[in-house]
Amino acid sequence: MITTGKKVIPWSWVILLTATSGAAMFVETIHGSALTFTIRKFTGDPVLISFIGGINLAFNFLVAPYVSWKSDRVWTKWGRRRPFMLVGFAMLVPSLIAVPYAPSLWILVALIVIYQFALELGYVGPWSPLLYSVVPIHQRGRMAVIKHIFGVLVRVFYNWVLIGQFDAVYNLNLGVGALRMTGEQVIYFTVALVIFAALLNLLFNVRELRPDNIPPPERFNLKRYLSEVFSERQFLMIYLLLFAVVALYAGLGQMLPLLITEQFGYSKEMFGRIFVIATLVDLCVAMPISGLIADRFDRFRTFKIGMILSTLHPLAYWGYCKFIAEGQIPSVTAIVVAQSLATLFHVVASVCLEPYFYDLVPKNKMGTLNSGSLIVRGVMNFLVTVGVGFWVKYYTVLFPCGGKIDYLSGYLYVFLIGACGLVVTFYFGYERSKGRIIEYGRLEEEAAKS
Repeated sequence: MITTGKKVIPWSWVILLTATSGAAMFVETIHGSALTFTIRKFTGDPVLISFIGGINLAFNFLVAPYVSWKSDRVWTKWGRRRPFMLVGFAMLVPSLIAVPYAPSLWILVALIVIYQFALELGYVGPWSPLLYSVVPIHQRGRMAVIKHIFGVLVRVFYNWVLIGQFDAVYNLNLGVGALRMTGEQVIYFTVALVIFAALLNLLFNVRELRPDNIPPPERFNLKRYLSEVFSERQFLMIYLLLFAVVALYAGLGQMLPLLITEQFGYSKEMFGRIFVIATLVDLCVAMPISGLIADRFDRFRTFKIGMILSTLHPLAYWGYCKFIAEGQIPSVTAIVVAQSLATLFHVVASVCLEPYFYDLVPKNKMGTLNSGSLIVRGVMNFLVTVGVGFWVKYYTVLFPCGGKIDYLSGYLYVFLIGACGLVVTFYFGYERSKGRIIEYGRLEEEAAKS
């Protein structure tokens, strides 16, 4: 039975916990491509596609922050984080199943709103505070590596087995009649099944021990909430660094599947194969490197190196496609190399930085930090994600691409966002070098050991 508050935990607990993260990553994975193709059945407007694809980011600052904040201030017989997760995952399963049956764009949007609300309620809001309440500081770096390995396995299975079958039709003979299913339906059903398994794990295998310092119950007060979340300088500096994280992960979003399948002309199956190969590089190269440096080197400095490389990468790739690739269409090999390098930079940097955020706050403020982070990150992610759609649309107007949408131009936008993130990273590093950034979480754990 997995419980909170231990000074050292078995690695089997880490595996079971990060498997739950892997299940949630499955939902995020379909959001990046399967959902794009589902939306594409109803509209081809890049701004509208980006906007609908960014609905989940809107919930990052509407639902999850309150849930995360509240989870610091409530206690039930089911725990304080776990009740939110059980309700959210229970809602998520049927809403995912319903998505491929949407008869119109607006019903599809309504279903996306429901399942994204469920994901924010059940995972995004309460999960990180629960996870970091179980895993002690000296195990968090390796935990982040294991968590990422589950993400890799999810992407390999999804890209190799599922996404290439999106347009397939299956006629199953059940003896009492034929059952017709599409590859699109199989994708969403599979993800719903994985979420259901994660729900059972949370229900029967995870318990929260009541801490001694739970604040008394209080009603939500917007003024007090904003003061708690945004008044501390330490929190404000963390939120500033969050922009660098957003810049690190900035990409084409919903435009990437359309770039490869419509502008470059590759099939959905080839799209899946490309990302399987890139993911295997992630597993065989990025993971060993991350495992080597996790918990051994300064996390922030390693992140800074990854941020520099990540910023330069999209500009170099755009230049290659625009001026070197024949017909401005890169080969499959070139796409794989580009995606693999991007993944390597992202993974090494993020594996180091994710635990670092929770090194900066004591345990009784993890939910509060996560709440503010979700608001700030949600706003920034939403603006960055929707921005790429506007950039692509109006760049194509200014620089016509033979009557087609120039999705490739989005990499220029990604470079500019990365450059801004790099400035923020160096400023945070300067403040840290002057001793104005304090690792309260690490100090708390060291005090507990003495």
